[in-house]
Amino acid sequence: MESIECTQTLSRLSLVCNLFCTMLRPRLFSKLKLDNNDERTNPPSVAFCRAILRGDTRARLLAAHIRTCEISSWPGWNPEVPNGWVGEALVMMHCRALRWIPNVEVLFLSSPRFNSGMWEVVGRSPRLRTLQISVPSQDGAPAKEIEQIARLRLSNFIIRSPAPALSRLLNPSALIEFSGDPDTLDTLLASGPITMLETLTIYQLIEARSLINTFSKVPSVRSLKVYSCIKENDGVTLKDFSTLLPNLRSLSCPPPLIMLLAPGRPLTMVDIMGTRLDPPSNLDTFLGSHEPNTTIVELRIPPIVGDETPAAGRFPCLRKLVLRNIRRPQTPAPEATAELKSLIVSSCDKWAGNPSVQELAIPIEADVFMENPLVDLALHHAVLTESLSQSFPALLRFQLGQCAVWERFAVSDAWRVLVSAKDRAGLVARLEAGDLGVVDHDGYLRRLSACNLP
Repeated sequence: MESIECTQTLSRLSLVCNLFCTMLRPRLFSKLKLDNNDERTNPPSVAFCRAILRGDTRARLLAAHIRTCEISSWPGWNPEVPNGWVGEALVMMHCRALRWIPNVEVLFLSSPRFNSGMWEVVGRSPRLRTLQISVPSQDGAPAKEIEQIARLRLSNFIIRSPAPALSRLLNPSALIEFSGDPDTLDTLLASGPITMLETLTIYQLIEARSLINTFSKVPSVRSLKVYSCIKENDGVTLKDFSTLLPNLRSLSCPPPLIMLLAPGRPLTMVDIMGTRLDPPSNLDTFLGSHEPNTTIVELRIPPIVGDETPAAGRFPCLRKLVLRNIRRPQTPAPEATAELKSLIVSSCDKWAGNPSVQELAIPIEADVFMENPLVDLALHHAVLTESLSQSFPALLRFQLGQCAVWERFAVSDAWRVLVSAKDRAGLVARLEAGDLGVVDHDGYLRRLSACNLP
């Protein structure tokens, strides 16, 4: 169930009786969010924060339930535009309200710049464990705030822009997750190894060779993700990494790094982050063997993996399979259906013989010039019942594209479709307008329209 649907359901349940209200109130008020994508001029969080600052008793009692705060910069932040001060005022009002929210554990801050007020908010959150910062430039943190933040035992630190200076705010001894750029990580590691780190994400790596020194200082990492590497072929070999990261179980990297890190490791999740611009390759090249793999539970395949690679029976323990190698046909919607069905069936047939697969996702790659995605629920159901249920007898969840998910609780149950809340109104509107790119199944979208669901 999506977050918005879950909140609506819990809100209705909380009105049933005092017991339900008492049980559900902490869940309903566990998150405070100022969203920069919210087009409303007066989001609900604004009124709530104003009530907190006024000293409203009920607002401050509810504030004690908040565990996660997400404050994103407002579109009107730029002081150069008319009324640009409004954006900064909204962000700072939320930051001031955080002083009366004592139990914040997760804090996301996104703004064009940091000022002393924001640093003070971070330093005065004693229960804070996860801090995510997305900010192009940082004003220097005052000495008092630096001392307060350094005392926090942050277990998760995520920085969306290069900021080596911020690493001095962290206490590495408690750090379990780090996401950021290589310079910030190197500055953090200059003081010594981080022995507790389990999850490491690097956004853009300059050269693969630099990972040798980095990995030697983070021996406990179990999950590694590298989005891109500029110099991938810089003379390093598989042997250079063979003794590093002995606990690695989850790996998401561009193809050249997969070839350096995957072979010989008992990985449970492998995400080959390749694109159509990468040279074609096969699974044997990535995994370093053509023998069956008994450890991989989740596998994500890029477009560059050719169909000639034998995959049937290769992964007896595989539970989740993501195939990113199917592209939407360029023909108009009605003609594209048969062609797309053929592509899906032929691609999935190659993976038949891995009977433990329970979840299959095919995020169809659409042409950038196509405004609306093809959402053919009848096609989805036909592919499921005529082919996929036979190729993957244990299948319980299937997603084709981004809008719809098919689920069943047991293999003997009938399939049911769920359309994401954010896409429902748009799909119903396209269906009622006669858009050939939207095809209903068993009247599902028609019922959504009749119920006036959001």
